[in-house]
Amino acid sequence: MARSKQYKSSRPERMRHVSDDLSAGPLGISDYLKLNLTFDVFCIVQLIIVRILLRDFAGLYFFFGFIMCAFLIASVFDYLSGKLDIGNHVEENV
Repeated sequence: MARSKQYKSSRPERMRHVSDDLSAGPLGISDYLKLNLTFDVFCIVQLIIVRILLRDFAGLYFFFGFIMCAFLIASVFDYLSGKLDIGNHVEENV
């Protein structure tokens, strides 16, 4: 029992802030727009790098376009499930 208390007290302060941020609540529309914009920029940069390195872009536009659309659809479903409170029946351990 003393060992578990020692482990809990030695938990870094930084980790406490991260867990507090994660329990802040669902993301807003602006957060999802930022995430999608960041992911889209990442995909476009990867597309440019692959096109320069391989000099063959057959199927690359479809591949990266599909990934970008899939991420957008997943973001919409995640936002709607958070808004409609679907699947938030997990009990918190305090």
